[in-house]
Amino acid sequence: MTEEAWRINIQGLVQGVGFRPFVHRLAGECGVRGWVRNTDAGVVIHAEGGDMGGFYRRLQSETPPLAVILRLERTPAAAEHSADFRIMASALTGRREALISPDAALCPDCRRELRDPGDRRFEYAFANCTNCGPRYTVVRSRPYDRARTTMAAFTLCPLCAREYADPADRRFHAQPVACPACGPQVRLEGPADILAAGGAGSPLRRATRLLARGFILAVKGLGGFHLACDALNGEAVARLRRRKERDDKPLAVMARDLAAARRLARLTPAEEEQLTAPAAPVVVARRREGTSLPAALTPGLSTIGLLLPYTPLHELLFTPDGPDFLVMTSANLSGRPLLYSDAAALAALEGRAEAFLLHDREICHPCDDSVLTITAGGVSFFRRARGYVPAPLPLPLPCPRPVSALGAEMKNAFCLARENMAFVSQYLGDMGEYANFQRLRQEYASFQAVAGVSPEVVLHDAHPAYATTRWAPSLGLPCRAIWHHEAHLAAVQAEYGRPGPVGGLVCDGTGYGRDGHSWGFEFFRGTAGAWRRAGHMEYMPVAGEISLTRPLRLAYAWSLHLLRAPADGPLWQRLAARLPAREAEALAAQLAAGVGLYQTSSCGRLFDAVSALAGVCLRVTYEGQAAAELEDAARRWGERADTRSQRRDLYGEARRFLRRVAGEGLYAARPETDGALPYFTFRAPPAAAQPALFALESFWRRLCLAEVAGREPGYIAYIFHLGLAAGICAAVMGLNEGDREFFTAGGVFQNKLLTETLAELAADNGLTLRYPRLLPPGDGGIAFGQIVTYCAEEQIS
Repeated sequence: MTEEAWRINIQGLVQGVGFRPFVHRLAGECGVRGWVRNTDAGVVIHAEGGDMGGFYRRLQSETPPLAVILRLERTPAAAEHSADFRIMASALTGRREALISPDAALCPDCRRELRDPGDRRFEYAFANCTNCGPRYTVVRSRPYDRARTTMAAFTLCPLCAREYADPADRRFHAQPVACPACGPQVRLEGPADILAAGGAGSPLRRATRLLARGFILAVKGLGGFHLACDALNGEAVARLRRRKERDDKPLAVMARDLAAARRLARLTPAEEEQLTAPAAPVVVARRREGTSLPAALTPGLSTIGLLLPYTPLHELLFTPDGPDFLVMTSANLSGRPLLYSDAAALAALEGRAEAFLLHDREICHPCDDSVLTITAGGVSFFRRARGYVPAPLPLPLPCPRPVSALGAEMKNAFCLARENMAFVSQYLGDMGEYANFQRLRQEYASFQAVAGVSPEVVLHDAHPAYATTRWAPSLGLPCRAIWHHEAHLAAVQAEYGRPGPVGGLVCDGTGYGRDGHSWGFEFFRGTAGAWRRAGHMEYMPVAGEISLTRPLRLAYAWSLHLLRAPADGPLWQRLAARLPAREAEALAAQLAAGVGLYQTSSCGRLFDAVSALAGVCLRVTYEGQAAAELEDAARRWGERADTRSQRRDLYGEARRFLRRVAGEGLYAARPETDGALPYFTFRAPPAAAQPALFALESFWRRLCLAEVAGREPGYIAYIFHLGLAAGICAAVMGLNEGDREFFTAGGVFQNKLLTETLAELAADNGLTLRYPRLLPPGDGGIAFGQIVTYCAEEQIS
């Protein structure tokens, strides 16, 4: 009788995660003979004999912690009459379909060894195993073997080689395995007098003393360099800000452990789960009151970005007698790309860092820390990078050919796709900065080897002036423009796998619209590749790019534009008084002449204008600052005990308005004449093919009346958020053609208060909000949406 044999092909995150050792162990337990090997298409198993059925079931149900099976195929094979089960050398098939895993945070087993004086990896900064350590940041090409990583430069010592070859060992075929005898080493560099202040001992011990004594260190980590200092040392934090040229943007803080993090922030279970996950992102959480944190860490905000040590090197920076909290911020100057090579860091940070903690393991792919928060019960990314890239995302429609999408101008991440998988790159920054654009070009080339995609088509944003738009034709492939806001909505539609038609709202700072104006508050109906603009905020004037950094100019200009009745004079005159007299006069003349203006329907600019109107933020030093501080002011007002009854009344007003919309219709419903909340006036389309208009006059007037009445900034911020959420909900009720589900996208929805308020009001009215979870709601998700749109357009055509 011929013995049964199977060939099992597996695709997914199955390389660099201990999958072959897992298969080897499982085969032994099931009495199965044969072999397993990595290929450039994934993992291949030849299995015969023993409990084949149990082996196949357990392959799917007992995978290693970091493994993800995306596709598993079993076919009959000729028996090879193997005597045992072996791990075979990797093989190349030419298919280039194997997936590389993201980097993973230090696991509990390696952490225990790190702190055990009797272990040979005691205080070794590069301990790792199949359950943790570097992956994407060190890999050059596939399949994932040591020879194809930056660890190839380090020859295994006999002890490490024995672990690597032992199927019973946790480091069996762990490609970055190393120890103090054979692996990478740490060194400390800097001026002699500063190094002397670190005393004697190992480079890491000396570095921890320097941090405790208030020095700023450049620390080479997993995906690049950080600038680090004692987070409780106000003078050191202020000095770091000056040297990094980062005026107000929050600084991330690494806490010694979860218990220490709880002392700084009011962490929810969901936030703690993310902090301790293998991806180990920065988690933005509510700061506890009464902590000794310097105000300069998060000026204007009551949140803090926290992370835990995710490499052995970071773990060893926390000694029993050292600081519990370290600033851990990317070492690049604000707006510039992440530094990741020793030479570049030493040159760029001279005079900024006071000492350098370096190591000799090369970083192949620079990768920032990921940043997220918990919104409406789930993850919301600000930045998706380390710990998540290059894991693929599924596509609802297969790509007809390999394709690349160059993404957006701001917060850029590009995307490569083949068949039914899309690979979104790490965050790369704003393409208006030439150095960031050069980093895009570098990563675009190297990422193709990681993802196994050789593009045949290039997608880009429709804006003719974007750097990526201008670059696309030079790649020598057919190019296609994808509209910005349509890509936003396509991305979240694809995430939920919802076929069209659907409805959704895109709210962001800017994006090139089909009519040539700057869009940013848009309601669409349709599906990927075939959207119809069903409604939008009315166009408002912006008097030059200077208005984006001085939002009081926006508030004054919009008051002049909207409040034209003689009785409205006091409303805009108060704003004029806050501007220098000559600037106010020049701005009024510019508006009257219509010179040097552009028109926008941007919700982001609405946030900026309201933030200035309320006196919350008058000078913007980083993108999104005015909106972030406005949200914070609203949340702080809403959490006060003495505002409880006011909040109840305001919510009651919003709910009554939405009941009227449900009963009378979007265009007939009117707000209460003596109410406090701002509301849009919804105007019906003048023709069937045209969109509805969300007019701002009454909305703006109510906010101005609250300011004239002397209401505190937090109150104005609160009624703005609640009124905006009610307006969005009303638009969905009136424009979504009876569909009870709707989608949101765009950077404005990184606002936790707005999104959660909208979700609550929607649920009250039988609606379900679908919100981006796998990618940032902002421009970091655009490239994926461009791919989804292309696949849909190809199917339609």
